[in-house]
Amino acid sequence: MNAPTPAEERARRRNAVEDAEHSGRMEGLSVDEATGADAVDYIDGRIDAHELVDRTRARYGLTAPAGEDGASPASEADGRMRQQDPRRTR
Repeated sequence: MNAPTPAEERARRRNAVEDAEHSGRMEGLSVDEATGADAVDYIDGRIDAHELVDRTRARYGLTAPAGEDGASPASEADGRMRQQDPRRTR
């Protein structure tokens, strides 16, 4: 299998970011300016997915790399969102 072209990789990354943003909006969340800028860096290939996640986790005080602290990253983030918005029940 051939490696994707730079244009194909950029499109794949853009689609992944758009899907993630849409998922967040469906949960009532929004992307702040700094996270949006990081997403552009990811789409443009200046950072990889791990760096994007590390920056986002650090921005919201989730400093341990995903899974390293033994907690599920999704459940940890959801718990933090519940603390910020007590109306969240899941």
